[in-house]
Amino acid sequence: MADIKFPELEVVCSRIISSELADSTPYIALPPPEKITHNQLGPSSAKKITMGLMQAPLVAGYIEKMITHVDPDFPARLIAGFRVEYDKHFHNGVRGDGLFALLELFAAGRGADFDRHAAGLAVLAHLFQMCDIFETTSA
Repeated sequence: MADIKFPELEVVCSRIISSELADSTPYIALPPPEKITHNQLGPSSAKKITMGLMQAPLVAGYIEKMITHVDPDFPARLIAGFRVEYDKHFHNGVRGDGLFALLELFAAGRGADFDRHAAGLAVLAHLFQMCDIFETTSA
């Protein structure tokens, strides 16, 4: 299998790994329960989203700096990369925890160490919370 390059994800994860941990708030650390249920995610996936959201301020801050100082199209490309991966599995009938697990592996990258895996999870959780990936609720 070819080593797929996704520079937007790589740059965000590298920044997260090299940064001090961001302070989390109870509000940010809670995944949206309706969206969890709507996407058929179980307790394990919900727990991982919660852990990833603890670094949501760091992810959001970095993306905002990219928009302001480097490339205003950066977030759209980051989201598009995840949407392509999401859509590929979704159209093949993968749902719920299985779909989340595949996106978690995608976010971590091939051969990821613990830090890279955690950074990828933070990006995935941020995009989940912002409704950029996974299905939104009708409410």
